Amino acid sequence: DIKLPGENGLTFAHRIRERDGQMKLVFVTSYKEYAPAAFDVQAYDYIVKPLRQDRLHKTVQRVISEGH
Repeated sequence: DIKLPGENGLTFAHRIRERDGQMKLVFVTSYKEYAPAAFDVQAYDYIVKPLRQDRLHKTVQRVISEGH
């Protein structure tokens, strides 16, 4: 998510990216305006709430099929 307790999700994503450049990052959030910034940190997908189960399922299946 973008707004996390005590930290911004984008800042957290940058920290993850520094440690693991291959990890698949998927944002699930209510804030569509942060999508460009998420893709700047190489987000794999950016899903805007309200969450549709089929959309999340497709994203998870793509992650699994491509491996880590």
